[in-house]
Amino acid sequence: MTTTRYVPPIPTTEMVAISREALAVLSLVELTANSHRLLTTLLAYQDPETGCAGLSQVEMGTLLGLSAPSVNRAVKQLADKGLAWLLEPGVYQIHPLLTGGKMRAGLAAVPKIDSLDPERFGERLRQRYEGQLANLGISA
Repeated sequence: MTTTRYVPPIPTTEMVAISREALAVLSLVELTANSHRLLTTLLAYQDPETGCAGLSQVEMGTLLGLSAPSVNRAVKQLADKGLAWLLEPGVYQIHPLLTGGKMRAGLAAVPKIDSLDPERFGERLRQRYEGQLANLGISA
């Protein structure tokens, strides 16, 4: 018995434009590597009319080579950060800042993107680094 692997096709080959403002905000959002990969995948699969991406978590895992728990954690982090959230099974709304203002009609509220203050970003990274050194028994 031959097993074939399902990979969903990219729905369009249109360019996806992200504004400088969106890139500036994204640079201040702390994301794991898997969450970042998942966000870029959702952006690639977004509907140009609604800014929604129609992918199940199984499809995301197949596309990215991630386990179901890894996909679930990445989806949760994107929702917690306000970058993308589940509308219905297999349909994710991407924040309108990242989609050029595109949103599905009838959505009540858009979450605030959880980003760090630029002035505290460097301090936060330094604190994290010092914490990692402390865990290794090394003083900064």
